Amino acid sequence: PAVSRTEGAPASPVAQGGVGPAQIAAMVQRLEQRLQTQPNDPKGWRMLIKSYETMGRFDDAVQAYQRLLAIAPPDPDVLTDYAVTLGMSKGQTLAGEPEALLEQALKLDPKHVQALALSGSAAFEQA
Repeated sequence: PAVSRTEGAPASPVAQGGVGPAQIAAMVQRLEQRLQTQPNDPKGWRMLIKSYETMGRFDDAVQAYQRLLAIAPPDPDVLTDYAVTLGMSKGQTLAGEPEALLEQALKLDPKHVQALALSGSAAFEQA
């Protein structure tokens, strides 16, 4: 029987049934295009945001969060995640707008653990 790859050499992600960077980029592009024609899809925006964050595209994720927040009611989880991403896009700081987002999240849920922890980090950051 013929062997399609060298013995002991790892198979490519596609050959193993996985998805490679080119396929991921194509999926993200298709999602971007779909959201251009169907912009009122909160689940689609969340998926796009997570994709951008995974790819390190924090500025794009921030813009997607802004679109999401324009069509969906405020949610403490979304606000907290947005604060983190916004902080990443602004030089890894929670000061300023990210901190304000955390305050909004805590107004909605005063016991939100992640928002409380990040608010503490923001306060520590400012000494």
